[in-house]
Amino acid sequence: MAEAEAPHKKLFLAEFAEELEGLLHYCSIRQLSPAEFLVVALQPEVKVLCKEKEINYTDTLAFFDTGSHRRVLGKSHELTTLFSKQLTFNVPAAVQPVLMDTFIFYSRFYINNYLWIIEVMEGIEKKYKDIDIFVYRRAIVPGASDPRRDAYLLKRDRFLDTLVAKYCQSSKNQLKVQVIEQPQVDPDKKKKLKNGWVKRILKTTASKLFQKKLHRLSRFKTVFIAAPSYNLDRVCRDIRANFPNVQAVTHLHLPGAMSIYRYLRLCLKELKNRLKGQTPDPQLIAVPVDLFTPSSDKVKDTAVDQLKESYQKFAAGCRHEFSYGGCSFWEEFNRKVEVDLLDTLGWLLESGEGRKRFLRVLKPRLVISPVSTAEYQSWAEMSKALDIPALVIPQKTLVKPANEFARTEEYYIGRAQVTDSFQSAAAQSPLVTRYLQWSGYKGNFIETGNLIFSRLDDSKRKKKQRQLSGEIGGNKKIIVLAPSMKTRKSRRFYVLESIDELLSAMEEVFEVVSRMEGVHLIFRIHPGDAITKDEIYSLLEVPANVSVSDSGTFEDVLAAAHLLVSFSSTAVQEALVNRIPVLLYDKWNRYNHLDADRVENPVPAKVASAYYIDKKENLATSIPWILEQHTKKEITGDIFGKYAFSNDHFKNFIDFVEKCLK
Repeated sequence: MAEAEAPHKKLFLAEFAEELEGLLHYCSIRQLSPAEFLVVALQPEVKVLCKEKEINYTDTLAFFDTGSHRRVLGKSHELTTLFSKQLTFNVPAAVQPVLMDTFIFYSRFYINNYLWIIEVMEGIEKKYKDIDIFVYRRAIVPGASDPRRDAYLLKRDRFLDTLVAKYCQSSKNQLKVQVIEQPQVDPDKKKKLKNGWVKRILKTTASKLFQKKLHRLSRFKTVFIAAPSYNLDRVCRDIRANFPNVQAVTHLHLPGAMSIYRYLRLCLKELKNRLKGQTPDPQLIAVPVDLFTPSSDKVKDTAVDQLKESYQKFAAGCRHEFSYGGCSFWEEFNRKVEVDLLDTLGWLLESGEGRKRFLRVLKPRLVISPVSTAEYQSWAEMSKALDIPALVIPQKTLVKPANEFARTEEYYIGRAQVTDSFQSAAAQSPLVTRYLQWSGYKGNFIETGNLIFSRLDDSKRKKKQRQLSGEIGGNKKIIVLAPSMKTRKSRRFYVLESIDELLSAMEEVFEVVSRMEGVHLIFRIHPGDAITKDEIYSLLEVPANVSVSDSGTFEDVLAAAHLLVSFSSTAVQEALVNRIPVLLYDKWNRYNHLDADRVENPVPAKVASAYYIDKKENLATSIPWILEQHTKKEITGDIFGKYAFSNDHFKNFIDFVEKCLK
């Protein structure tokens, strides 16, 4: 990690590489040296560019510690509690929980980002008493065509410049701030959609074709899968294997601005299937559910206006609460809510009837979902209205909180995974059972065992280990390092490491492993993580016995593992249900969410399924000990019983499905 110790009079905050490029352009036209600046790099891409350009930089570790995690978590929870008490949408009671839970789910991510920046600024002010702050402002081009919006924070959602400027204005030390403006560019020309009447005709035709398809499917016993991802295709195969005459149906989500040609292709493809008498794949039949929602911008605009009216009543009395460290972030929050989030809620409200119409025609015996938020919660509520059972299979780690700080974040994680909208929930491990009991879930939970996580047997593990041994050379023990790295769009605190904390911990693990013989470590990057493979190789010294994986299935990587290392990740639960030992490395001494055996001495006191280490010096001695102990055959007793059900629990799932089918 490059951090200049020499004092700097100018400090530049950058969240994206293009902002650093803006600083370099600013320096070149004013004949300044970039060496005059210390860059606070808020994301890995900025660090990489700093190293490439040989610019002094620091990360956020000096400004955002465990205390910061706790303070931000507390303020965020305070505001979301305010939503629950003060905000009510003027909508039917059946959809009220869907809109409220969705509003809180997304708005927390906005708030977390604003609070994070303000907390970093407080840390900067404490460390640097006499310094000028510089930030970059991206130009907003009037009349530019606006791409499809999203309720998540996107790269184009910029607020660093405004929050830093506000903080400096309200700071006790009256920090000086200078905003570097991006040069204006020519506006894009907005393309107008033509032949709207053709599109309406094609959509109506496609809707009728697929409605007939649903009528044909409704003659069979069907199970509706609310998402084809999250390994739910495996659940489909399980259902088909036990009930051969059952159809599994899922849906396709069609973006609102579909082209004429896309609608035409949908119609032609379905007509072709009809003419050929082709039978769709009975394992997972996909139907575009959006075709069952009448397309009317007027209907949606009316829905958004109604939601905005309710929201503005809330805003009138509570906007003053959106302040932290003397810095208001109401304008940033309000802008994102009014531009994007209310639009998403309007779509949920408008499309709810389309989902109900879809289910009414299909008449499924069971609806299955991997999460419980936004459209998935809407599916559950529409199912409830039609007396169709709905089952959620949580695909995140749900654990009973270890302390008051974890309690807050894990409550919100749980709300996105299991709500009372679903009459039933699957507990894939004893951890989930304990969580559902703690959370007060009112539905029926079924201890199913592993449904959607990796399924590894001894033969598959030995095959993958032999295969990997050939690739890396030699018969080595495999360690998988699998953290959870959230981007700014879904930033969480306390129960996850920040990206800078993660890089610091990785650096230590890499250094310890580099001195071990007969060991190879695979660092696994999940899709959509906050760091790329190239960034890791640029920022860290990657030893010869360490490789970085960013492709292929996680199941294949896990199959080769003798040990999994993480701070916290769903990968931890996936390893434990497959009876692979886990080492939680928490150098911050913050979060032992599994109540794992704490290693106080150079090696663990006894063999266990999960170990917790908070000191680097214990890694070097504990890792070889754990690998040696877990490759011995004389380990007796079910040491994984705390975290994994036996295989016979799968029968509970089959019995539940059978009951629904009857």
